[in-house]
Amino acid sequence: MRAPMGVKVKGPDLDTIDRVALEIERLLKEVPSVEASAVIADRIVGKPYLEIDIDREAIARYGVNVLQVQNVIEVAIGGKRITTTVEGRERYPVRVRYMRELRDRIETLGKILVPAADESQIPLIQLAEFRYIRGPQAIKSEDTFLVGYVLFDMKPGYAEVDVVESCQRYLQAKIDSGEFVIPRGVSYTFAGSYENQVRAQKTLSIVIPLALFIIFMILYFQFKSTATSMLVFSGILVAWSGGFLMIWLYGQPWFLDFSVFAVNMRELFQVHPINLSVAIWVG
Repeated sequence: MRAPMGVKVKGPDLDTIDRVALEIERLLKEVPSVEASAVIADRIVGKPYLEIDIDREAIARYGVNVLQVQNVIEVAIGGKRITTTVEGRERYPVRVRYMRELRDRIETLGKILVPAADESQIPLIQLAEFRYIRGPQAIKSEDTFLVGYVLFDMKPGYAEVDVVESCQRYLQAKIDSGEFVIPRGVSYTFAGSYENQVRAQKTLSIVIPLALFIIFMILYFQFKSTATSMLVFSGILVAWSGGFLMIWLYGQPWFLDFSVFAVNMRELFQVHPINLSVAIWVG
């Protein structure tokens, strides 16, 4: 999924996935931290398809078998490769197909002639039924399951991980209350590039304490004194706390809220609330 945040809906058939995805789209628009206009579910089912249903009783009356009708439809509509031309080192396939104006409408398709057993030509409209049906625009699958996506984005001032967690809680609350019913065989999972931040946070929760412990041990081996090592090591904590204190001040409306020579200091230094991302933690 090439999106910051989204929901993967997996299920046994496309109609069920499409229905659940649209319901999730409606519910996500109600989450306060989600930008309602940015919530978009895949419209999986909705593309018109032309279906040709061969009437077996009709073709039996004319002595035509199903394969003959299928071959005529294939050549007329899709085209069929009959040979290949060789021009020097280049090869080009030669396909036979009806001209576009003879296959662009049901009326013209119905006039396609099918040879009968008595060498007469039977219009296809007498041998098959034409109808339009709604079908999938695209078929996607993951882990052997059909899947549909619901993409969404956050409002300014929110962190991606916090938004996803609030969406998870909101959907679970709707499921518990019975307002949102998930059919049998359907599941949904949150996914997106925000997962990189979650994985990085889990890694940093191990790496940072380990790095601080190694730094303390290096100081201890250098000074051979726990008190001296703790004194030097405390400089890391002071610098760390100072950085977070400045981030907190940036989120306060009164911080640098004055002007110098008609220039507002908050606008000059771009003072605004900051959501801690992986880049800030690593830095």
